[in-house]
Amino acid sequence: REGQNENDAQKSPVAELRKVMLAPYPTRDLPVSLNLSFLNTPAKGPMLSTALEVPNEVLSFVPVDGKQTAVLTVVGNVFDDKGNAGGAFNNRITVTAPSIEAARSGTVVKYGYPIYVKPGLYQVRVGVRDETSGHAGTAQGWIEIPNLSSGQLKLSSLLLGARAPESPTANSSAITSAITEDTVWWGKSNRPMAPWLDESLKSRWFAPSSGW
Repeated sequence: REGQNENDAQKSPVAELRKVMLAPYPTRDLPVSLNLSFLNTPAKGPMLSTALEVPNEVLSFVPVDGKQTAVLTVVGNVFDDKGNAGGAFNNRITVTAPSIEAARSGTVVKYGYPIYVKPGLYQVRVGVRDETSGHAGTAQGWIEIPNLSSGQLKLSSLLLGARAPESPTANSSAITSAITEDTVWWGKSNRPMAPWLDESLKSRWFAPSSGW
C-alpha cells in the first residue's frame, strides 16, 4: 500500500505539472506569460515578485451550478544560480463566469507570488494546467537582485500604475472594481485577492508571503 500511495502521489496533477515545468524547454499547449520584478522593502530587504497570466479564451469552461467554470492547477519554483530550489508554490484555482460569452470576453487569469530573497541571480519556473482539457503551459525567466549594501544607486524593476476615474462618491471598493478588470490570485490562498491600492496611483501590489 505504501508503494501504491507513492505512485499515486507521483501521478497527481501537481507532480505531473512540476515534471513538465522542469523540462528543458517550455510547453506551449496553454499560453502562459511570465513577468519577474523586484522591490527593496525597508523592513525585509529585496522582494522578488512572480506574476503570470493565462488568457481566459484558451481555458475549458463547463457549466457547474449555473455558472461557466474552469479549474486550473498552478505551480512554480524559484532557483538560485547554483540550481538550489528555494521558494515553491502550488495552487488550485477555480474561475467562474455567468456565461460562456463573459468567460471569453478578453480577460485573463492573473496569479502572483512574492518572496523575500538575498541578492543574487535567480531563475523562476512556472506551470499552469487546465484540469478539464489536460492542456498545460510553462514559462521560465531569470532576474538579478542587486546588492544594495554598498550604497550605490541601483534601479529596481519599473512598475506602472493607472489613476482611477475621479468620483466624489466613489469608495475604495468602487475604485477597486473600476481598475481590477481581471481576477488576481495571490500566494497560496484559494480565493481572489484584491490588489493593494496606492492612494496616489491606485497601483496594483502583491502582498509578500514567505522568505527564502
